Amino acid sequence: MKSSKLVILVCIGMLVCDFAFGKKYDPNKDYGFVLKQKQNGIENPPPNKARIYGFMPNEITNYTTTRYNATIHTLAQANEDFKEGYFFGFGRPGEVFYIDIVPSGEPIFIATKIIARKHIYFTPQAGKIYCVKMATKVGLFGGAKITLVDEEDCTTYVSQHIRSDFMRQWLEDKERFEKEQQKEKEIKSKPQDSEWDW
Repeated sequence: MKSSKLVILVCIGMLVCDFAFGKKYDPNKDYGFVLKQKQNGIENPPPNKARIYGFMPNEITNYTTTRYNATIHTLAQANEDFKEGYFFGFGRPGEVFYIDIVPSGEPIFIATKIIARKHIYFTPQAGKIYCVKMATKVGLFGGAKITLVDEEDCTTYVSQHIRSDFMRQWLEDKERFEKEQQKEKEIKSKPQDSEWDW
């Protein structure tokens, strides 16, 4: 009985801390930015493209639940199965990756799912950098947590944690993700045995 009360108190404490501390995510804010000069490991995107960095901080709560994939979707896909999107990245504590996209002028979704589907949406602009922080929340409302962060948080974290071989790992993760998608499609396309075979 005492242990269950302790677990409940810890969960409430983590929930309160999550709301009370740290910068709040504002879905109406433009989080895109342009670097005045190249910094260690972070630079502006190629012409006519937007660069989206993804990272999962090396925090203790991010080791408590499963790592997860995140995908990119167009607004038209908003109500579709989010597993059908383009691979964005695989969240692992302490890792950084990025992709360059050609903005269409339409909003995009970056989505993920552990327990419940979580997503953010924004309209990327060519020439700008965006930074997506991926995390896991523990407790009563646990699961994936995904937000855009500002230039200061982005450049600080990315410059300290990006590795020169990140693209090799990203390509391996993308290949694994695409194989999983293909396997799911094959399973869905197979006729199911009837439970009512006489």
